[in-house]
This record gives sequence, C-alpha cells and structure tokens, in this order.
Amino acid sequence: MKVRGMRKHNEDTSASIREMLAKVKVPKSVVLAMVPSATTKGKTYNIRMGATNSVYCECNGFKYRNRCAHMDRFRNEHTPQILK
Repeated sequence: MKVRGMRKHNEDTSASIREMLAKVKVPKSVVLAMVPSATTKGKTYNIRMGATNSVYCECNGFKYRNRCAHMDRFRNEHTPQILK
C-alpha cells in the first residue's frame, strides 16, 4: 500500500527539525566543579566538561602537563571507591 504525500511530509518534517536544531545554543563547556587553590588563598579553578565530553582544568599546569592537583582532587572526591 502506497501512501501519497508521505515523502513530502517527511521532507517537511526533516526541514523543520533542522531549523529548530539550528536555533539551539549548545554550550562550549560546562563547569563541573570549582576547586580551591592550595597555594593562593581565595583562588579557585574550574573543572569543566567540553563539548566532546572531555574533562579538564583551566589552570596552567593542566594546559602544559595534562594533569594537575586540582584534577587529582576532583577525581578523588568524585570517583566511586570501586573504580580507584
């Protein structure tokens, strides 16, 4: 059984979905935690999750070494004991 107009309906629906998705604003990253600095009083570093689900710290240590004390502290506090 052929349904007339189904292809046109699907094309119209796809076009309207594409238009709606084009209007959606996706954040580049989301702050997961704010970790206080151990050396500078009052300073905090953001632990973020990026658009590709990568988790990173905004500090210079993480930028250069891909590891830092803030990320270690975050992982220790938020990783279930069985996975450590």
